[in-house]
Amino acid sequence: SIRDREEAKQTMEETLVGIRKADRVEAEMEGAIAQIPVKFVSDQVHALSDEEGTVVEGDPNKIVSVTDFWTFAHDTRSRDPNWSLTATRSLD
Repeated sequence: SIRDREEAKQTMEETLVGIRKADRVEAEMEGAIAQIPVKFVSDQVHALSDEEGTVVEGDPNKIVSVTDFWTFAHDTRSRDPNWSLTATRSLD
């Protein structure tokens, strides 16, 4: 967790290189609330460094593929056209 890294004086560097794919998984209604999960496949760089700057996990020179699911929701009764991000999860 972030708190654990702070206590250990570690820094996580995450860089989004690019999004390869974004697909709507499905759409559903719960009453007046529309929900749309979106699957993102992206290229990222992850590196965890200690307080001296030594990489202790990951590789700052290696691009990895990451799959995330984001769920967006919208109250269809609302005049506001904006959608809200209501959930995220990653495949590990």
